[in-house]
Amino acid sequence: MHVLARSGALVLLLARALTGQDAVFTPHAQWELRTQTIVARTTVVSMAAGVNVPAGTFLRVGLSAGAGSTLRTPGGVEWRADVVTRYLLDPFREVRRGLYAGAGLTMAWGPHDRARADLLVVAGIEGPDVHGWRPSAELGLGGGARAGLVFRRARRIGR
Repeated sequence: MHVLARSGALVLLLARALTGQDAVFTPHAQWELRTQTIVARTTVVSMAAGVNVPAGTFLRVGLSAGAGSTLRTPGGVEWRADVVTRYLLDPFREVRRGLYAGAGLTMAWGPHDRARADLLVVAGIEGPDVHGWRPSAELGLGGGARAGLVFRRARRIGR
């Protein structure tokens, strides 16, 4: 009986010690850098920085801000801020490349323009990790047609 009690205690201790092996999906804030070209009545080539935070397993809410050079006005600078909610088709990174789509708001203002806000829709494909960053190619509409490259810090678990 004494041996049975010790065996049972050992099994409980081992089971408790092994609970840390479960993969828990808890994504944290994710920094991003982006470069994009926006073609509208004024074409702008811009750089921005931002952060994404989880809003559920499949959703990420991102905020980015940056500035770019307008091609219409030499030396002109256009400022831009975007808020986007992205829906990830593969949040657990089960495949090498992950598709996503999103919607949100974009706001821009330039040297001679007042601030203007537009709806924003994006679609993108995220690639594998490259030196701790995960590159994405993104297309969208919002304040014009846009195409960009996005570099997000890679997460250990998931996208």
